[in-house]
Amino acid sequence: MQAELEVLKRAFARRTEKMGKMPKIARPPRTPAEIAERRTEQALLRAEHIVTEEKTEPVPETLKKCHLCGGTNFRSVGTGKPSEVYSYVPGYFRRVVHTREVVACRCGGCVITYPSCQPRRDSVEQAA
Repeated sequence: MQAELEVLKRAFARRTEKMGKMPKIARPPRTPAEIAERRTEQALLRAEHIVTEEKTEPVPETLKKCHLCGGTNFRSVGTGKPSEVYSYVPGYFRRVVHTREVVACRCGGCVITYPSCQPRRDSVEQAA
C-alpha cells in the first residue's frame, strides 16, 4: 500500500526537482504451471505470425511400379505425410509444409511414399 502511494505521489508531483528511482512493487512469485501456461500462449502467438507455404508433392509416375505384381495401378492412401521445414529470411521465419503423397498398389503388396525433402548440407551452406 505504501509503495502504491509513493508511485501516485511521484506520478502527480511537480517536476521541479530531480527525484530518485521509483520503488518496485512486489509481485507474488509465479508458479511453474503459470510460467508454462504463459510460455505456451507466447509460442502460439508466434506460430500464428509465421509465413506458411504449403507444397504437395505427388509420387512421380516413374516410381509407380509394384515390385510384387509389376502393376502400375495405384491408389492414394490417406492425406499424405506432412513434414515442416523452417528457414530464416532476414527479418522473419518462414515455414514450408511439404505433404508427401503415399500410394499403394491395388494388389496390396506395395506402398510407395514420395522421397524425403531433406535439404542437402551444401545447399544450406550456400544459402548462408
